Amino acid sequence: MINCNYRLTDQWEEEVSYPEPYEDIEGVGVLVGFLGTAWLMIAMLLVYYLVFYDPELDPFADKSCQGRTQAVFKANPIDEMLLGFIRRCNRKILGRFGCFGKDGPSPSLSRLRQSMTRCILNFVDVQLIAGLGILISGFLSLNQELSAYHWSMVVYLAWLSNITHLSGLTALRGYFHFRQRERGWRLALMFLVMVLLLIALGPTAFFNWRGYGRYVVEPASFAICYFNPGKSLEAYQATKEMQDPYWFTPFSQSMAFQDVVVSMALVTLNFFTKALRTFRSISQALNGTVRRKTARAQCVWIDL
Repeated sequence: MINCNYRLTDQWEEEVSYPEPYEDIEGVGVLVGFLGTAWLMIAMLLVYYLVFYDPELDPFADKSCQGRTQAVFKANPIDEMLLGFIRRCNRKILGRFGCFGKDGPSPSLSRLRQSMTRCILNFVDVQLIAGLGILISGFLSLNQELSAYHWSMVVYLAWLSNITHLSGLTALRGYFHFRQRERGWRLALMFLVMVLLLIALGPTAFFNWRGYGRYVVEPASFAICYFNPGKSLEAYQATKEMQDPYWFTPFSQSMAFQDVVVSMALVTLNFFTKALRTFRSISQALNGTVRRKTARAQCVWIDL
């Protein structure tokens, strides 16, 4: 049974104490595994966008009814201008590798695009499993005196994994449109990761050792204690009597609390916007709504 004493440190008088290194969470192999795959995936998404992405092609288009879908789909003009300029500059380079011929993109470019899509899919799965694994491992370690500092590391790594694997959904919309079962179980796992991450973010609202307040939570404190918001808030409010009230920051105004609120909002918004855009009808409705509002805003600005 863990004894929660909510240890505090006067960081104006003494240095904040950190726990001993925990290689299973902050080891070099773990950090390289998360950061390395994340950067590789970002690089692949950048290459996919600059080389393979076709802004005029409907990602949900069915070859059997290509004419009908092209009448509905409208390309993003910003993508058209940006990619048109970049590809005019790089067409000679890509032509040396057989990616462009006299009549436009060659079949080899289409095959490379399919291979790149599979690579992105594999990295999305890797990030999804890694994020789910680090969260489950963190929750199981709570009863083994896992420190608040190491819990924050678990949250940061899971956050990185969540952002990375959701970023890959944009390039995989067409792939998932024709493979709805694969889309279904992946979105279910992504939703599970989001829920676990939101729960994991809760205790970090009390981890204020990165702020400028006088009394802060010791990073070596037990993380499981801060899953009790009532007692954690009582311990935070008790610091008001230990110092000049002028220097006391209300909990709702603390940097840690505000960071958690913003993080939870971003995690939720990012998941639903990325997940819903994998469905054709919802994606087209969102695009139509955004473009109508943008057009109205332009008209109002011109009238002014």
